[in-house]
Amino acid sequence: MNINPKDAKLAKVQAQLAELVTVVNEERKAGKELEARLAKKEAKLVATAATANTSPQAPTVPVKGPKIGAPDNFDGTRGAKAEVFINQVNLYILANQHLFGTNHAIMVFILSYLTGPASLWAQPWMKKVMCKTETIKHDDFVTQFNAMYCDTEKKTKAEAALRV
Repeated sequence: MNINPKDAKLAKVQAQLAELVTVVNEERKAGKELEARLAKKEAKLVATAATANTSPQAPTVPVKGPKIGAPDNFDGTRGAKAEVFINQVNLYILANQHLFGTNHAIMVFILSYLTGPASLWAQPWMKKVMCKTETIKHDDFVTQFNAMYCDTEKKTKAEAALRV
């Protein structure tokens, strides 16, 4: 059997072409598999990022302390009512320190809750606060307030009651 050289060459080219088509098909299949794996990994990353974004974040705003009600107005009633007033004021100032940077601010706050005879008694303090040239101390005010309105004989009375 005599094979034409052109036919032999054609058969060889056809075999190479078939081999090339097989390689291309295998490459396409491998590419599709890689794309599928990549898509899965991207989906996982997106899901992880979405979960991370919805998880609770640390608060960016400072956490507030307990909410304390403003003190009751004080009308000058001596004794327990005066002690309650000064304790309410001190608790409010302690719970809201960020509002009271100076003795002046504290004094304005306290004086604003005095009414009636207590307001009249505090007139010299109010003048000092409004003048802003004198140094005013919250502690000095509390000392004078306690001497004027709180029961200064409380300790003596308690000791006497214990002796009986």
